[in-house]
Amino acid sequence: MVITQLEFISNLIPIYYPYQTYQAASGAGQPGMDELVDGTLSVLNGERDVAENKIFAHPLPFNVIPHIDKFQENGYTKEEMKVTWETRKICGLADDFPVR
Repeated sequence: MVITQLEFISNLIPIYYPYQTYQAASGAGQPGMDELVDGTLSVLNGERDVAENKIFAHPLPFNVIPHIDKFQENGYTKEEMKVTWETRKICGLADDFPVR
């Protein structure tokens, strides 16, 4: 078995990294984009304090959505797990290599 430098170093010093993911409103198509634009304008023009939401679960303009997708058995959302899976894939690490 070949051990990479990253695997060796992380066994000595755990590698922790804070991460964020940003999701595009365009994933919901034109109706989602319209809701984002219209909601942004309604707040900026003083028509509403909080934008309406019909397409998205929460109003997107001027908001931070705490999680995207479903929670997995390990307590992380699927979107958070994608970051772990992609990190392993890009670095050529084993599926069970700990990415924290």
